[in-house]
Amino acid sequence: MIELYFVIISLYALLILGFWLRQYSIAALASMGLIVLGVYGIIEGLGGVNNFFTYGFSVITLAVGTYVLIRGAIELIEEVYQ
Repeated sequence: MIELYFVIISLYALLILGFWLRQYSIAALASMGLIVLGVYGIIEGLGGVNNFFTYGFSVITLAVGTYVLIRGAIELIEEVYQ
């Protein structure tokens, strides 16, 4: 269970680090991990607990990961074609 919390904290830390350093590839990798974590949380629950809090956290994590991945891809495409 502690490993799951470590994964959650490290993925969000990588996401923040990717934006802070303006490295969209790091942010994209972290957002892919957040998407996987969100889907896992919806299906299995987080830390052996499956209630509305974990479901809500998983949906928010899934939404953040999806938004960041799409937004980062759009930013990279705009940088290439300018």
